This record gives sequence, C-alpha cells and structure tokens, in this order.
Amino acid sequence: MEDTKQPLYLALRLKADCPESSSDELAEKLSVWLGRAITADAVRQALKRARERFAELLVIEVSQSIESGDYDDLMAEVAELGLMPYCQTELERRRIRTI
Repeated sequence: MEDTKQPLYLALRLKADCPESSSDELAEKLSVWLGRAITADAVRQALKRARERFAELLVIEVSQSIESGDYDDLMAEVAELGLMPYCQTELERRRIRTI
C-alpha cells in the first residue's frame, strides 16, 4: 500500500473478508491494524475510493489486452469477463472523456 495515510487496500480487503461487518466494526479493526483512530465515515470514504481505484485498474488491465483500443470493444471485453458490475462507472467516465 502506498503511504498516503488512506488505508484503501486494507479497507477493501477487510470488507471483502468481512462483508457483513458494519462501517463501525470495520473502523475498529482498521484502527487496531493501523495504530490510529479511524472513523466509520473514513472507512466508507476509503471504500468508495478503493472501489473507484480498483475499477480504474481493472479497466486499464483489460484495455491492454485488446488490440483495437476501441471503446465498444473494451465494453464488450469487460462484459464478457463478468467485470461490468465493478467497472461500469469507470467505463462511463472514459466514454465521457472521449466525447
């Protein structure tokens, strides 16, 4: 994890490992792991940012695997891989940037 003071990876990993945990519960666990107080609001914000970054990295990786570089081909590949639920917002951002 980059030393950004934002526990993005840890928050996402913890949520994946404990999907039923509340933000308060995740904040308690992260506070212990990081040795500093983390609020439930900070956990929610870290999860939002982590999901956005994860989606961005997935789209980058998939885009490098297709030859055309065409947006429609990228959309089709993401859908075929079953990644659309994770990447839809990032794909929309990319579409808007190309307009």
